[in-house]
Amino acid sequence: MRRPSLFHLLYWRAAALTLCGLVVAFSLAYYVHDRLLYQTWQDDMQQETDWISTLWTENTKPRDMIDNWRTSHDSVRLLVRDAKGRILADSQPERRPPVEGSGLGTLIATAPIPGGELVMSRTGRPWFPLHPDILLVLAGLAILAALVILPFARGMKAKLDRMGDFAARLADGRLGTTLNPPEERELAELTLALNDMSLRLEEGELRRRRLVTDAAHELRAPMNRLLILADAATKKPGDLFNCGHLPDIETEVRLLQRLAGDMMEMAELDEGQAALKLQTVSARDWAAELFQRSRPHIEAAGIAFSSSLSEIDVEARIDPQRLTQAVGNVIDNAVAAVQGCRSPRIALTLEVGLAEWSIIVTDNGRGVAEGDLPHLFERFFRTDRQRARRGGAGLGLSIARAIAEAHQGRIAIESLLDQGTNVRVAIRRDDHQTNTPN
Repeated sequence: MRRPSLFHLLYWRAAALTLCGLVVAFSLAYYVHDRLLYQTWQDDMQQETDWISTLWTENTKPRDMIDNWRTSHDSVRLLVRDAKGRILADSQPERRPPVEGSGLGTLIATAPIPGGELVMSRTGRPWFPLHPDILLVLAGLAILAALVILPFARGMKAKLDRMGDFAARLADGRLGTTLNPPEERELAELTLALNDMSLRLEEGELRRRRLVTDAAHELRAPMNRLLILADAATKKPGDLFNCGHLPDIETEVRLLQRLAGDMMEMAELDEGQAALKLQTVSARDWAAELFQRSRPHIEAAGIAFSSSLSEIDVEARIDPQRLTQAVGNVIDNAVAAVQGCRSPRIALTLEVGLAEWSIIVTDNGRGVAEGDLPHLFERFFRTDRQRARRGGAGLGLSIARAIAEAHQGRIAIESLLDQGTNVRVAIRRDDHQTNTPN
């Protein structure tokens, strides 16, 4: 079944509403005329009847009076009845005797005369006692209302059609375009929401394309190096196990394995499939274990290590493994950042505040340029100095932030170029009680 168009829905509903208003106005006009105008006519007729009765004498002949009346009045009937109700004279004898009292369609006035009664009546009262001019006014109002409603309905339909076309373009993939909001508040809010959706979809599509491009780029580099190593080994197959290419091949394979794992990890976090296994643990005990496990890795790279635990402990509702992974990614970045620096140092700190508790990773490495700070959490983003050396794919901080946010936490980075970086992984506290260890 074909559905009605918006224009017809708006126009005919508005027309029906206008018609209802006209009916109400018509009814009010009927009431006013019936109660006022025709009552005035009735009063005038009664006054004229009373006046004629005052002129009536015992010598007045009914037929003479009626004949004189008939010559000057053709729409008003006058008759004379005796005391018994018999008609003595009638100006319109061809009509039926009048009904006693006023009714719809008839006005009657009576007055006593010597020996009988004088009756004056007028018929032909319209069913709807409206003056033709009023009918013309009502008709004009109806036409005016239709003319006013028509452009409104067409304008509203045009605006909604534009919004529908805009939504259809978004569905076809033409993202990033916007629509000028109309004057109507509700339609303007809907248009702004569509504009925001268009821009967000475009931004998401750009991120997706950039993600695919960056992933392909990151995969291409180790694959090309593997092809070079494989070609070298193919030329001298007898020396395959004696040449120094096997460690390089292993490094590249591990790099590919890490990249694939990071990408899968990021996809799971995005889709919410990597559910947290929350446990209630002592933040101090968990941090102490984390610091102890990180020490060998840092010191093995020739980096001075120090750690500090807050004297205040707090019960934390966390996934220890996931949060350890997040902090580990931050530590890996810090280790890479201090490589080649003089007197490299990394410090780990547990800090407990009133609203949140934090793990702080501080290094004195290369630092990050101010212009790169806003992009550090973007996937596959690496600074120029990071790209100058071989390292991760640039997913570590993105994964760390996703894990922190899953814990209702945050990651904040402060860095100065050639001076070092300070990364804070902060988790919101669910309690306001603190415990001081003995």
